[in-house]
Amino acid sequence: DLKDVTCAEKAYAEVMKPMSDFCYVGLMSYFARGVLLFVDPKIIYMLSNRMLGGKGLIEEKTHAHFTLSERVFGEQLLSWMMDFYKELQVPVSYLRSEEKMSHVHYFYPDETVYGAVMKCRINDKLCGTIVAVHPLLEMTD
Repeated sequence: DLKDVTCAEKAYAEVMKPMSDFCYVGLMSYFARGVLLFVDPKIIYMLSNRMLGGKGLIEEKTHAHFTLSERVFGEQLLSWMMDFYKELQVPVSYLRSEEKMSHVHYFYPDETVYGAVMKCRINDKLCGTIVAVHPLLEMTD
């Protein structure tokens, strides 16, 4: 469940402040620019635990990483988001995913972007945020 959605035009660095370097990042092309979808790793940990028969708990790991099954759930989340973009007729194309924000260089830190921060709940328990970042574009015919 996605609740408490806040949308605003802000500097890219400001939009990304709440996210850690380790997260699941979907990179999409959008006209001559791109769109980024950042998924808090806690969401993926919780979903994969629940979907694989657990109680939806976040497992403690010695170092930040995703297992193969967790990557599959991350890809599924991105696929659902892509379906939503298609439904809204937003011309985005999926390119790839990353697991570190430091590997993503779509925007300058001081560049003004449109950011949507969505708080995610699973069984009414807050489990993290999903952040969508879009460039500000002047559309012309």
